[in-house]
Amino acid sequence: MTLPRPAGHSIPRPPAIEDDPLASPRVRALAMEIAYRLRPVYGHLPEGELVRLVTRLALAEQGAKQPGSRSAT
Repeated sequence: MTLPRPAGHSIPRPPAIEDDPLASPRVRALAMEIAYRLRPVYGHLPEGELVRLVTRLALAEQGAKQPGSRSAT
């Protein structure tokens, strides 16, 4: 038996690929490659900050490779 939910209550949904950029194997591989190259320079950062940084860089790089996107020249 299912109990009624209060008004305005939303059912949590599972995270979509758009919600987790590292769910994409391409972005994850690109982020790992960037992290490997930046580790000597940004090795002083905590791991979480380094992951956020390389994820943003990987997403920017992936977006630049998409057809129809503007190039950063």
